[in-house]
Amino acid sequence: MVSELLCPLTNKWEVEKIRALLPQYEDTILKIKTSSTTSTDTLGVLVCKVDAAWDAGSGRCGIGGVYSEQATLALPSFSEAHNHVSSALMAEAIAVHRA
Repeated sequence: MVSELLCPLTNKWEVEKIRALLPQYEDTILKIKTSSTTSTDTLGVLVCKVDAAWDAGSGRCGIGGVYSEQATLALPSFSEAHNHVSSALMAEAIAVHRA
């Protein structure tokens, strides 16, 4: 197992074990960066803006949402109508849940 080739305290390669068990792959294994090696993480941010409108008389609502252009995925916007909604807060919750 790979974990047997890593030091449990530092998460660095244990070269002696690699040489004893897999000497023919030493160079290849040591080129693999472990999590202890500094590397840059890139985070993607997905922003979805939602809104809702609620009519107290009919108990109906309309919801909608759009995703930011910064998203790496091309997600479509959405809009829907719902019946039997008890409050404006519930309408907003439906919009967030749909997103």
